[in-house]
Amino acid sequence: MSKYDEDLKKACEILNNTELDELVQVAVEAMDDAATDIGMEASQEWHAKITLESALIHIAEKVAKRPQLTIPKSIADEFDQIYEDMEEYQTNVAQMFSSMQHYFDLESYPEILHWLEDDVKNTNVVLAYLAGKALGVDLVKVVEG
Repeated sequence: MSKYDEDLKKACEILNNTELDELVQVAVEAMDDAATDIGMEASQEWHAKITLESALIHIAEKVAKRPQLTIPKSIADEFDQIYEDMEEYQTNVAQMFSSMQHYFDLESYPEILHWLEDDVKNTNVVLAYLAGKALGVDLVKVVEG
């Protein structure tokens, strides 16, 4: 695979994980340059194509730098299991999380307990993760470690 193809593949992967409103805003700015090039003679169409692809890579790189919520895979797996076991609460994640509290003891879920106690923000990350599950979208990225 050529460097060009690798860059384009990388840009596409990043764009697929991007919020649409952010992408549109950056794309509109980048497309102004491409639109100018598209008006060129047929012999210079390649220039328009390169400009457009460069703009997409620029968009992808800019969007990739935005912060993203993450949750360790081991924690996500445990919450997934609890989520599946609590079908009656799957439409109300706040109520579900409240009902989950009795699960979080040192014997049953020590990793979850330590992770939640480690940073108060982790509770909000869990709520966002569970809300994403209920909505069918990925609001929180699951990472190794």
